[in-house]
Amino acid sequence: MSHASSRPAAHPSTVHYSAPSRARLLALGATGAAALAALAVGAPAPARAATGTSSGRAALAVPAATGGLALWGASSMAGGHGHQGTPLPTYIHDILTLAVNPRPVRNHAHGGTNSGYALLASGAETPVVTLPAGYTGGRVTVQVATASWAVAGTSIPGSIGGLRGVLSSPALNVWQFERTGGSGGSGPFLSDWRAEARDSRHIIWTGKNNITQTDLVQAHIEAVRATARNPADDVLVLGQWATSSDRNGTGTNGALTTLNRRQKQAYGTRFLDVQELLTTPWGLSSHPVRGLNLLDRADVRGDIAAGIVPRALQGSDGVHLNGWGNLVVAAAIITRMGDIGWL
Repeated sequence: MSHASSRPAAHPSTVHYSAPSRARLLALGATGAAALAALAVGAPAPARAATGTSSGRAALAVPAATGGLALWGASSMAGGHGHQGTPLPTYIHDILTLAVNPRPVRNHAHGGTNSGYALLASGAETPVVTLPAGYTGGRVTVQVATASWAVAGTSIPGSIGGLRGVLSSPALNVWQFERTGGSGGSGPFLSDWRAEARDSRHIIWTGKNNITQTDLVQAHIEAVRATARNPADDVLVLGQWATSSDRNGTGTNGALTTLNRRQKQAYGTRFLDVQELLTTPWGLSSHPVRGLNLLDRADVRGDIAAGIVPRALQGSDGVHLNGWGNLVVAAAIITRMGDIGWL
């Protein structure tokens, strides 16, 4: 990767951006969603008073057909260590919520999960749930034929035929089901979130926790993409980034590099290369972190040379992004949404 002081030249699958200033992004609650979206894509903020004829305004208005955003993934999408680093806790889903307001943002990510969880949560997979014989209600331990890891705290509303309920995990490798209505027995489970997200655009950031299974991760992402109304237009895939444990020469570094390259080729502008964003001037000299002078720091240059995202953008655990890292990624997502016509 290039470490020059100037921003690298754009290529077909990477749209570089001029992001909002750090001060403005940190004051999102005061500036408002419309102003943030306008700043992110380099456009002027909306006028305070409507001008022109009503028919003209309707013709030029941003389409409202989309049902907002559905977010799928694990801890990075769930928030990481956004409470560290920045003066205020900074989470990607919060910033996206402001950017697309009044449309909803539904964050279905859960920390510690593998790519199979996005498959299950999105309804791309409908695994058979085996209930105890004669089940009529209550919370019971069940067997689930799923690619998803059972991770404590996960909870997915859905149905098994006419039987409605919640599939959850109270502990690692344990699944439970609790009836909320209807009746029925064992059978395929379908997440309610699939219908909820039918008219949404999707952002997928999953697979880091089982990154060495590159073919499986890619297959799962493809299956989640297929749940969108128009997968080619309505899905943005985020690439994986190298943590402190993923230095050059490690198996995980090689796997994420392979997967990022594959997705960049497959999805073009519907792919955001987070590793490149966080290890080159594209992101490290962007407005949200310009005042940190990251590229002037020896520790940052050393981390980049080792193939990892600078620890200045990581949380104290060396596994998740801190608030600054989240801020850079959120600004890049908003800019990309503007570039591809989502804003």
